[in-house]
Amino acid sequence: MKIELLIPFLIVGLTLCFFLIPNKHTDQQSKLPHLAAPKIELGILDKLQTNIENKLSIKQEQDLFESPQTVNEQLAESSLEKRLVRLTKTVTTNLEPSESELQNFFKLNQEDYRENSLISLKQVTYAISARGGQAYEAAMKDLSASKRGIIPIGDPNPLLDYYEKVTSVRLEELFGEDAANKILSLASNTKSLPCWSEPIRSTNGYHLICIESFELGALPSLKEVRFQVLNDWRNSISSIH
Repeated sequence: MKIELLIPFLIVGLTLCFFLIPNKHTDQQSKLPHLAAPKIELGILDKLQTNIENKLSIKQEQDLFESPQTVNEQLAESSLEKRLVRLTKTVTTNLEPSESELQNFFKLNQEDYRENSLISLKQVTYAISARGGQAYEAAMKDLSASKRGIIPIGDPNPLLDYYEKVTSVRLEELFGEDAANKILSLASNTKSLPCWSEPIRSTNGYHLICIESFELGALPSLKEVRFQVLNDWRNSISSIH
């Protein structure tokens, strides 16, 4: 009988404990000092934002432009392919030109038979992969500074800073056909060798070129290259027909 009377008191006691214990914990928390969120200075935020933007920009440029290694491999493949095509032309006619026809053909195309020219030069590259659309402006800025005696610096790239007596064929492999032709034209058509040149565009970017020496390849006589000229004449006739 006594136990039955105690049960209501036990229920009331447990209920009070349930409500009072959490409130006590909450009161203790309210008495703790308020911890404010750490403040970040405005200058640090600006630096963080700039770093993030630079990383995003570099990532976008890497996605948009090919790497220098890929570009160089493509240039080498293109140069090799062109030489193989020239060596493996199929002659589809047995026509014989007159002597005057062959002479005229040789005069019109004599630069194709010139021996390799030799050129020594320094180069500075402003890479598209590093600067994107700002590569040309950077090259022009350093070109202007070079006139005040400041040596251009450019960007790290697979090309060497200096090449000594490289052939015109090798120059094409290094810079590509269009850029190599511009460099050779610059060297052969100016009285004083330029140092530094106006920016010359290649697949890598823009180059400032300082030409130290240039030896134009000798032009052979028709007799020396007659078989090759005859073969080229026959191919030209075949392409017309």
